[in-house]
This record gives sequence, C-alpha cells and structure tokens, in this order.
Amino acid sequence: TLLYTIKFEVCMVEVTLSVEGGGVYIVGQTVCCSLLIHNNSDSSDRLAWATGQISGHLSVDERHVKIARENDDGIVNTSALTKHLSNDCFFSSDPEILFCDLVLPPHSHKELKFSGVVPTHSPPSYRGSYIKYSYIVLVGLQRISKPVSLISLPIRIINLPGIGLVDGPKATPSHPFAKKEECLNYEDYFMDKVQSLCCKKPRSFEVKTSLGLVAKVRLTKGAYRLGDPIEVGLEFGDLSCVQVTLKLQAHNL
Repeated sequence: TLLYTIKFEVCMVEVTLSVEGGGVYIVGQTVCCSLLIHNNSDSSDRLAWATGQISGHLSVDERHVKIARENDDGIVNTSALTKHLSNDCFFSSDPEILFCDLVLPPHSHKELKFSGVVPTHSPPSYRGSYIKYSYIVLVGLQRISKPVSLISLPIRIINLPGIGLVDGPKATPSHPFAKKEECLNYEDYFMDKVQSLCCKKPRSFEVKTSLGLVAKVRLTKGAYRLGDPIEVGLEFGDLSCVQVTLKLQAHNL
C-alpha cells in the first residue's frame, strides 16, 4: 500500500500521520488514515486526547473575487479544529475521537486508525490565480495542561463528469464468499473511467476572417490524459496562409 506521510514532534513525542493510496482520491472514496505516536523519551508521557477528521478549505483573493458567506465563522460545517485554520472551511467530516488520556511508556508507540469520506458533490482540488480549493486530513492532539497541537496532511480530490463512486466500482468477486470490501478496486475503476472519457471523439473548429475561411483544425479527440500526444490536422481554405503557430495554453475558469 502506498503511504503518504507527515511527521510532527510534540516535545519528545513523535507523531506520524499517514494516508493510504498516495494522497489522491475520487469523491465518495473512503480516505483511510493512520496516526502513529512514538514516545522517544526515557520516561512515560501522557496525552490528554486526539481527534481526526477530513476538511475542505476555500482560499479567495477578495480583491478579484467576492463570495457570499453564510455566517461570520466560515462558510459551512466548521468544527472546533477547523476554526483554528485561516482559510474558510466549506466541508468537514465528523471529528473522530482517537483516544482520551493516553499513557505511553518509555520508547513505546501507539498506532490509531480512522477514516472519512469526501461527499460526491464536493468540488475538486484546484489551485487558480484567484481561488483555491484544498483538502486536508486534520488531527488535533493535546498534552496535559498544554495548548492544542494541529497536524494537517494535504490530499488531492478528483471530481470529473462521469467519474464518481456513487454506486461504487462494479468489480466481480474473485469467489462467491468474498467480502464486499475485497471486491472494491478503486484504482482500476478510476482508470477505466478515465479511459472511457479519453476515447477518440474527434473535435474540429474553423479559423475564419472577414474575407473567408483560413483553415479547419481537426483534433483526433477532445479529452487527453497527462502524457498523451496531441495530434492536430489542418485543412486550409481558399485564403493563403504564410505561418502556422500551435501552442497548448491553460485557462483559469
């Protein structure tokens, strides 16, 4: 299993937060998280509590974009942990209590697991010039008589038309007695959906001036994956053309 981790130290306690799957998920997919707490000191240590959750945040350059806010504390679904963060929170899963009053002997460790799901209607991760949507796995923990410490691990959420896990992947069980969880292969399901979206559906458009048609541009398909070659065909019209320049350009919508 591919893990995506971040380490954080609270005095002599080392905390490692990990997620399975490499940190990239489809909306509706379960994000499985692991919290490893290691006491590196020669004496016992005591932690009061820890909670974990998944949250989505919106960052806006308000010089260019104005958004309507439902309340003064954020947008929606804020929690006690997300209120400590600077960006507006538009989604947060229910906080899961990982432990209360945990005592760690010298040089011992404790592993805890939790999970969360990003709703299927959530926007995808996006980093634009004026607006950003981001998602994080957020863990809060506190030592006795000490301030709350926050650990955040960024994850990437994908939400594309035609790709989702509303009904789950339609994998065939390997045997009649296989458990339901063993039949779900999200990676294969996702790649099949991407392949179907990127199948060859030719696209074309015309380049015209007031004098007439300059050329007709033909693309072999309208959707591409990263690394795919883009093949372009040109059919010139009656007007003469002395130079052709092609470039790929990104636009923030």
